[in-house]
Amino acid sequence: MSIALMKKATIICAATDKRHLLDTLKTLGTLHISEKMGDNGKTLDTFKNNWALLDRCEKLINDVLTKEEKERLKGCNDSVKAKALEAKIPSSDILSSLSNVDELGKRVNEISSEIANIDRFLTSIALWDNVSEDSLNALRLSGVKLTIAKANKKVLKSAEWKDIDYIPIPSSPNDLVLVVGDKIPSGASLYTPFMQDINKSITKKNNLLREKEDIRAKIASYAFLLSPIGVYKNNLIKAIEYEGHFEGINNKGSISYITGYIPLENEDAFIKGIEGEKSFAYIIEDARDDDVPTKLELNKYTSMLSPVLDILGIVPGYYEKDVSFWFLSFFAIFFAMIIGDAAYGLVILGIGVALKIKQKKFTSTNKLVMMLGASTFIWGLLSGTWFGSPKILEMAPILKRCVIPQIASFPDLFNVPASLTQNTVMRLSFSLGAAQLCLACLLNVCAKLKAKNASLIADIGWFSSILSLYLLALNLVIGEKFSISVIGCGVGGGFVLVLLFGGFESGMKFSTGVKKSLGDIFSTFLNTISVFGNVMSYIRLFAVGIASVAISQSFNGLASGMLSTPLFIFGVLVLAIGHALNFVLGLLSVVVHGVRLNVMEFSSQAGVEWAGVPYHPFK
Repeated sequence: MSIALMKKATIICAATDKRHLLDTLKTLGTLHISEKMGDNGKTLDTFKNNWALLDRCEKLINDVLTKEEKERLKGCNDSVKAKALEAKIPSSDILSSLSNVDELGKRVNEISSEIANIDRFLTSIALWDNVSEDSLNALRLSGVKLTIAKANKKVLKSAEWKDIDYIPIPSSPNDLVLVVGDKIPSGASLYTPFMQDINKSITKKNNLLREKEDIRAKIASYAFLLSPIGVYKNNLIKAIEYEGHFEGINNKGSISYITGYIPLENEDAFIKGIEGEKSFAYIIEDARDDDVPTKLELNKYTSMLSPVLDILGIVPGYYEKDVSFWFLSFFAIFFAMIIGDAAYGLVILGIGVALKIKQKKFTSTNKLVMMLGASTFIWGLLSGTWFGSPKILEMAPILKRCVIPQIASFPDLFNVPASLTQNTVMRLSFSLGAAQLCLACLLNVCAKLKAKNASLIADIGWFSSILSLYLLALNLVIGEKFSISVIGCGVGGGFVLVLLFGGFESGMKFSTGVKKSLGDIFSTFLNTISVFGNVMSYIRLFAVGIASVAISQSFNGLASGMLSTPLFIFGVLVLAIGHALNFVLGLLSVVVHGVRLNVMEFSSQAGVEWAGVPYHPFK
């Protein structure tokens, strides 16, 4: 992968030709428009409102469909159905039909609100659903004066209630009391739950539920519009983009102009297209601004990185260096060490093959999945990890012979001390980290050498510091013996080089560069400490990998006691669920750890901030 060279283009026209200019640019299809899209305009507002209506109704129809209705819809070929319906149903008719759906949706919301109010009322008088006006009157006629009042518990403690006889109603949701007499002090209110109110509420709720079901059926009858809605929404997105660019065109009196960027390879065709329109003028110049978009030029290998970048939503800046080959290569290694299981690798490889068969051709996605599956399989094969079980190695001697004992997950099978295998994998993790970070320094040196930038000496200083800190990490974590004085000289010498040359830029005088560099002494000191943390960070490859094996072993242990008993099926379930969970956790760990090592530690050392704007031509 490399970053395509771009040219800045400015196209000028009469204000009355703005739409013709935009149509021409759309036809050419190579200009990345840099102007911010406008958000005002009658036509633009209409398109946005229509899209919002389509989106609301699409969700509403999908929400009311039953499982059976959705299954029937799945039986139709959406693309064929969409084209047929789009040809028969004009967009105006779709919008008219969906306006009816929208009104029905509003009525459904009203009904739901009314039902919620009724439910709250019925809940509040649930304790009194057998109380009627007649029963209360019968007590009153017999000489018993009773009043049901609603009063907060705090009010009941006030002085006015000291001389009032009342009985608290237990478990009452509304702090109800039964007052002996007909006097109700302030702070309380009369509560009259009558049976007819309950009956009316229940009847009303049932009627509303029937009306809601009728409306649901009416909305579901519009399900045949789902396919054309999707097509129409896509068309509206393009129309909104078009109108947004139209409203964003710069205006200077009777003149209008628009600026953007075109790939260098498209410059001649673009100029020919603009010159074909006699009413336009143009300026083509080298791209020097900060908002230049990034167009990635991928080869067969680096194209596999595009799904990862798409998921992360990142793209390198136009002026940043190309690290895609190294990013992808190290990512495959990190992925393999984190997942770490040959059987899981075969599963991933199988998923990649299935995707290729479904997609009927090799794509960047299925090639990436297959490569990651293959790398995981190789690491698992060499470490002897098959579903985290040593028994598989014992039953298949050929698999055992493929294992490198020094990195074996089960060293007991090879008469190797566990400490040796752990130290070897930790050493490998640190070595990968040091190699990747030193590689970043070398990439910086090569790029700055071409630009005649003296700060490349600072990158040599970082190279020295990283190697020395790598030796320090091996000394502290694994106990390997290295001369502390040599490590100190390496770190100290590197620090001095960074301190003296870190602020240099191309063409800068020596005295100016040194002065600027010395002004960053504190940040240079902190960055040196940070680099040690970056080297240490690669131990996560060892830690996550060994944790994955431990989780597999735990589930294997839980299931082993059941596999030889009548509970066999439960043992199989434990294995299936346990390994599925471990597999998913491994994939999450790749995102958290494997991607981080590339995007954070490596990229920051290489000066790649992934702050680019993707090239998006208007067409």
